[in-house]
Amino acid sequence: MAARSLERIARRHRSALVVLVACALLVRLAPVHDPKPFVVGLIGVSGLAVAVESAIAFWARDRRDARADELIAAGFVASARGDQVSRAVTERIEALGSARARARLAEDLRWHVDLERDLVCTRGPRVPAVRGFAPNADLVEHVAAAIERGRCDPRALVRLNELLVTPYAGGSGAERVRDALREIRALIDPPEA
Repeated sequence: MAARSLERIARRHRSALVVLVACALLVRLAPVHDPKPFVVGLIGVSGLAVAVESAIAFWARDRRDARADELIAAGFVASARGDQVSRAVTERIEALGSARARARLAEDLRWHVDLERDLVCTRGPRVPAVRGFAPNADLVEHVAAAIERGRCDPRALVRLNELLVTPYAGGSGAERVRDALREIRALIDPPEA
């Protein structure tokens, strides 16, 4: 079953269960005394079902975004296609490229640099940087400023998201982060012909 279909089904179920919980709460608060144990059980089971359906919807959306990110990173072009895959990739590109998402991504990059600088100052001298953002602060700032300025290659945004969630630790972490940031900078600032 497609992730998008699964997400829609889970959303519909969750909406129906929320209505059921609301109705059960209304009955529970009513002055009638007989059905209260049943209603309390119904509220509990429905609440659990809402949580399960919410988890399924979250999982399906995350799975869909991950698959779309893989296609974007591979260079998939969804220009004039109308199939589900193209629509999912187009939606993901729009979500990643929105001004709000780009600003949040730039803020996250700067936050990682600040975090590492603070940790390095408070830790012993033999403890390496957490991920390697602080040693590459200038490059991080260049990339963050570039994505804040305006739309850029969606592959760069996907790569930045991957970079923020991939743990690189130790001395080689700073080198990996630097190499990844250089690749991203090349996507953001293509060489002029």
